[in-house]
Amino acid sequence: MKKLPVVSRITIITIGMLVHIFLASMVNTVWQDRHVLNHFAYVPLVLAAVWFGKKAVWLALVPGMVPLVLAALGVGHEPLWNDAIRGTFYVAVTFIAGVISDRSRGLRSMARQTKQHLMVAEAKHQELSDMAKEQAAMLAHSSRLAEMGEMAAAMAHELNQPLTGIRNYAGNALYMLEENAGSIDEIKENLELVNQQVDRAAKIIAQMRSLARRAEIDLEPVQINSIIRETLEFLDSQMRLAGVEVVKNLDESLPLVQGDRIRLWQVFMNVAVNARQAMENCENRQLTVTTRYEPDHELPVVIIFKDTGPGFDSGEKLFEPFFTTKAPGKGTGLGLSISHAILHEHQGRIEASNDGGAVFTIRLPHQE
Repeated sequence: MKKLPVVSRITIITIGMLVHIFLASMVNTVWQDRHVLNHFAYVPLVLAAVWFGKKAVWLALVPGMVPLVLAALGVGHEPLWNDAIRGTFYVAVTFIAGVISDRSRGLRSMARQTKQHLMVAEAKHQELSDMAKEQAAMLAHSSRLAEMGEMAAAMAHELNQPLTGIRNYAGNALYMLEENAGSIDEIKENLELVNQQVDRAAKIIAQMRSLARRAEIDLEPVQINSIIRETLEFLDSQMRLAGVEVVKNLDESLPLVQGDRIRLWQVFMNVAVNARQAMENCENRQLTVTTRYEPDHELPVVIIFKDTGPGFDSGEKLFEPFFTTKAPGKGTGLGLSISHAILHEHQGRIEASNDGGAVFTIRLPHQE
């Protein structure tokens, strides 16, 4: 509701007081039997108290003084004590109305300030939430870069294989051409093998670039089995060098999941690399990756990584930041913490247990 300007308020109060003075004069001189008209003074007094608070109490002296002035002029007809009581009531009513108005105004001001503070707090909370998400994304990116550094030697070996194949197959084709030692089909076969090795090397480089790229979370329908196969293929040379047998039990009827391909890849890679490192001192080294669909569960898409390592103590807080069971210099303690955060972004979760080795169970909702 739009407020009246101060000048308009003063004008209304002044007119009201002038009307009261006129009525009071007529009551005390001409209409001596119409005392009720004196109560008109409460109208401008209450308005003044509502608009100006306790400061309006001084205005109550005006209607209180009118009968006294008339009595002093010899035109009043009521006793002075009656006029004094009426004036006291004017002052009391104006004061009480002014106190109520001031407190009401104070409460409204407090409500406005509280609302402003809440808006500021909400904006700050949103800002902090955005900063937390940004820092979580930076941390996940840094973790991927650290993992890439740890895998540099394995990647060199992985790239060396297709490069060696390219050199051998290209050399064979060149020899056949120079010495006329092979048929056209044999030369074409060697060149096709060169092309396959080029594609393999390009795929390895593309995977490394995907891991290194820092990007916002991008949710889309993804096939979990496909991501697991790409992850295990990416880690294949590491697993073979470490003597780890990888067994895949993948449910081909698995439904799609709404997820970020790169981040889910990072989760699976973290768990698989942890399993490889945990089995370094074990005679039997096997990593079994299982997927299945449990339609009656709230998170029906299940991925299980089970290794034959030593497992872990049940009291260990595996998913807390910087907690690690590895030897000094062997890990940052961030992999599982980041994986837990990534799965939380996907409305999923990860659990750890012991069953002849470590078992990590990942659960995700299927695409609606």
